[in-house]
Amino acid sequence: MDAKERIRKAMHQEPTDRPPCICPGGMMNMITTDLMDEANVSWPEAHLNARMMADLAEANYEKGCFENVGVPFCMTIEAEAMGAQVTMGSKIYEPHVTGYAINSVTEWETITPMSMEEGRAKVVLDAIRILKSRNLDVPIIGNITGPVSTASSVMEPVIFYKELRKKKEEAHRYMQFVTDEIIKFARAQIDAMKEEHRQWQSVLNDDAQIKALVVEHNLFSTFINLMQESFDPVKQTLSPHQNSILEDSGFMDFSENDRSILELAGYLALGYIHEATNYVNSHSGSSSSLSGWGRKKDEDDEQWWRRSIRTAASAMKPARRMGRRR
Repeated sequence: MDAKERIRKAMHQEPTDRPPCICPGGMMNMITTDLMDEANVSWPEAHLNARMMADLAEANYEKGCFENVGVPFCMTIEAEAMGAQVTMGSKIYEPHVTGYAINSVTEWETITPMSMEEGRAKVVLDAIRILKSRNLDVPIIGNITGPVSTASSVMEPVIFYKELRKKKEEAHRYMQFVTDEIIKFARAQIDAMKEEHRQWQSVLNDDAQIKALVVEHNLFSTFINLMQESFDPVKQTLSPHQNSILEDSGFMDFSENDRSILELAGYLALGYIHEATNYVNSHSGSSSSLSGWGRKKDEDDEQWWRRSIRTAASAMKPARRMGRRR
């Protein structure tokens, strides 16, 4: 009995070979600092990046913690989407509310409805789509925050609880609005789980563009190979000092390991940290240089691409070259 069947039967009160061992996510998330270090993905960045959120959730299963993956890792998604101010926390504590959207239940009509197309709600939905596309052997569990918890995060909780008694009708309308918004988010998560993995066709307009992209990639790879072949005879004539200069500049790594560097740089530039780490490990590289990877706020496209390539070159540097330098 696999993990999906086990939890499905347990939810329907049917016999199982053993109780499922799960940790759903949300407020009851399964993320520890040790797991972040193992996965090379950390808070608070993973709260804001769908790929990182998916990678960290999957690591919970891959490292043998629980037999499910769950997102998000906090209970502030809904409140923030409705206007509450939220700090993203740190590596050791979760996001939490620092400011309220309204001062009384009577102001509920001023609350902004949740959008599924922006903010952290979209991050969660995209993370679910990514996890779904990986065809995991374990259940994907999406999480929502309860209506009372959300309502008392959108406004100051002590005032909220007092007004449940003093302003019953407005409190009821407020709770109905909050509940409807949470249900909308839950349904969006279900829809995200049903969606098929997005293919190139969803990004490109037609087959002609796809063929053009493939041709461009192949031409570039062939050009790199021709450059390397033309330089090979020259390398044999270089003095030790000249070789040292080329090694220190990174040229030798680029010329001898170009294909692997370019493939890894592609993963890094797209923010696919999980795939990049797996690629490095499968090619006997060093993934330590990928720790905390991400685009800097003041980095333009050219700088971002250059840093992706240089980081990839460092990660894919052959062990034999490091040994020779010692």
